[in-house]
Amino acid sequence: MNQSELKFTFRSLWKNKIYAATSMLSFAVALSCAMLIFLFITEELSFDNFHEKGDRIYRLESDFTISGRNQKVAKSPFAFGRAFVREFPEVEQFTRFRSLDHAVFKYGDKSFFEEAIFYADSTTFDIFSFPVISGNPQTMLKEPNSIVLTRKLANKYFDDQDPMGKVISVQNGLRCKVTGIIEDVPQNSHIRFDGLISFVSMANVIGDRMYKSLDQQQFWAIRLYTYILLSEKGNIENVHKKFPEFYEKNMSEFGKQINGTFSLLTHRIDKVYLNTNLDWDFQTGNKKLLWIFVIIAMAVLLLASINYMNLATIQSEKKAKAIGIRKVFGAHSMHLTRLNMTESLALTLVAFFIAIVLCHFLIKSHSANFRSILVKTIFYISECWA
Repeated sequence: MNQSELKFTFRSLWKNKIYAATSMLSFAVALSCAMLIFLFITEELSFDNFHEKGDRIYRLESDFTISGRNQKVAKSPFAFGRAFVREFPEVEQFTRFRSLDHAVFKYGDKSFFEEAIFYADSTTFDIFSFPVISGNPQTMLKEPNSIVLTRKLANKYFDDQDPMGKVISVQNGLRCKVTGIIEDVPQNSHIRFDGLISFVSMANVIGDRMYKSLDQQQFWAIRLYTYILLSEKGNIENVHKKFPEFYEKNMSEFGKQINGTFSLLTHRIDKVYLNTNLDWDFQTGNKKLLWIFVIIAMAVLLLASINYMNLATIQSEKKAKAIGIRKVFGAHSMHLTRLNMTESLALTLVAFFIAIVLCHFLIKSHSANFRSILVKTIFYISECWA
């Protein structure tokens, strides 16, 4: 591509402004649609892959039948966490989440109804990689009536004050001391919360005896989201193989009383969002929907390409005279082909730039994430082009 070819391309496009504008805008809209779909798919596929120990984190789930009625749910029995650590050498650690049923939080003259608050075990930050701003990850959920806030919730109640050590009153009688601040939970986490209260605080709500009990009834109290961390040499298949023995020991007797059976389900954390279809779950995605979006993106680009070729074919009739003159003056077929390719490349690059601008304004609230993904996209395209 030399200077004369660029000048010819510019003059040609300027002379045919309506054709150039129509081609660029139609292709830009198609590209922006495809980019938005690509960003959506990338976001969906990235769920829960930011945890450093993600390849060893599994969620315990339940497939149970009571009196002939079967249910598959994302929750697991109350006693599973402690019992699994005790009886399965493959399980190194566990943590549990239980929703605090819609409560009013109050600090000073500020009072808000909070929905995304959970009880959580002190091991939560040993297992999950939620970035900590203030506090000790190993101890900030260890004491009763401790609470960890996300940055958003801390700013909501304390503005520019240091929240550490402050006490928030909760409607159900709890007075929780702020022992930690963490970054807001990433958008691509299937577990979403604004605050975590130490799980041991539940002893004051349900009673110390029930909280610590490992009797068979607690192995059928399916109330919690339980996550286990396998040891580095642990294998989830071994856990499943040993579970029938675990069931006979801890669950079968009470199961017979209630005419119930129980099967263990597990999913690795990065597979939870797109690969589960369970009751009582957090937000989940739809893998089939992603394939539909892929087909839509390909169809949009195909239609845009056909539209561009149609416009180019119509325009070629207008260029026939100029091409004929160039041939008379000795222009080679290769040179004329390069001129056409230069024009097509120029239109495509301008359309690509317009598509980037459109995407930027359409998803302005997520521009940081968009930019990082876009850089990867451009790098990938450049490698394919090379």
